[in-house]
Amino acid sequence: MQGQETAAVVGAGFSGLSTARFLASKGCPTSLLEEHGRVGFPKHCTGIVSQDTLEAIGEPAIRCYLHRYDAIVVEGSRGNSFTVEKRGIAHILDRVCLEEELLREAHTQGADYRPHTRVESVDDRGDRVRLGYRGKMGQGLQEYSYVVLATGSRSPAIHPLLAQKRPPTIPGVNHVVQGEHGQDPHTIRVIFDHSLAPGFFAWLVPLSPDTMIAGLASSTPGGLRRGLRRLLEEKLPPGISLMEAYGGPVNRGPPLSILAAKRVLLTGDAGVLVKPVTGGGLYPVAHITNPKGEEKGEGCAGAFALLRKRTLRMAARLRLHYRVARLLHEPRNQGLIDRAIEEAAKARLGEVIGQRMGFDDHHLLARTVMARPLLALKLAIIAGPRALSLLVG
Repeated sequence: MQGQETAAVVGAGFSGLSTARFLASKGCPTSLLEEHGRVGFPKHCTGIVSQDTLEAIGEPAIRCYLHRYDAIVVEGSRGNSFTVEKRGIAHILDRVCLEEELLREAHTQGADYRPHTRVESVDDRGDRVRLGYRGKMGQGLQEYSYVVLATGSRSPAIHPLLAQKRPPTIPGVNHVVQGEHGQDPHTIRVIFDHSLAPGFFAWLVPLSPDTMIAGLASSTPGGLRRGLRRLLEEKLPPGISLMEAYGGPVNRGPPLSILAAKRVLLTGDAGVLVKPVTGGGLYPVAHITNPKGEEKGEGCAGAFALLRKRTLRMAARLRLHYRVARLLHEPRNQGLIDRAIEEAAKARLGEVIGQRMGFDDHHLLARTVMARPLLALKLAIIAGPRALSLLVG
């Protein structure tokens, strides 16, 4: 129809699929353009979400549900730890299934999925946005009223928004291992040990009594191989065998400075919209595209405006998360991290976190610590001015 408003979403990972589903559900004719032939591949993400994020994703998350967790053990480099307990504090989803289900829902809402279509240029200098693309049927140009870029963190700068200086990523890997691991199947262990996982942390995530995901990310060359060998040898019993390995670049934030133009918006990895502490990308976009939100936004213009508003609001929250992340991810802070974990265990901070914080609420950590005034004072003395300046920006 001449003059009809339309939208395009570039990239069919979790972020692009969720965005296409959202736009189409608001009555906006939406095209979803993906250069690969199948969603969900290559596999790279663990798929851990909070209860709130699971509910924001909706039915696709329920259909792709794997396992529930009731506790998270936070460990340091000296074996010291404290535990956060809360039933359903986290859940794990089958990421391949999740993206396939999101595609099915987006298609049901009316989105037009175009696999094997590589977008090579985005020109928004006029009243509409012109996409240059190349696909199986050749190449061409197509105009849209609005475009959301949900490309990967290493995609080419097909629009000026993507040409901004980006924070560096680090490589991460998951090993799915089999064998009697001896860990409570409803407990996740996260290990902040920079000799094991420089610049990030390691994790042990059970899927069953005899299956587990063991993974880490590392900022040093060769760190993944050395770290994984130590993780398996030191944290798991003998007899564990490798079933599957997958991974990819891990974003640690913060979000890009500029996320939106008049008719173009960045989302997901394209805008570095991830939880900086964990690199998780499901939480931000799941809430940005939550169809059950109170705000109204119908048609392409209304839906795009709502996405823009939610994206900028989420980016502001993630920048607060980043204050915590840069403290935890700095190898020079290992001594501080270990002492903080020891004091947190003595003060039973895990109980307060379980009561006052959700799995996604890293920006509330400082406020939660203040609920234990003596602990807050001790940590302030331990941390010193430099670490405190990181938390307060």
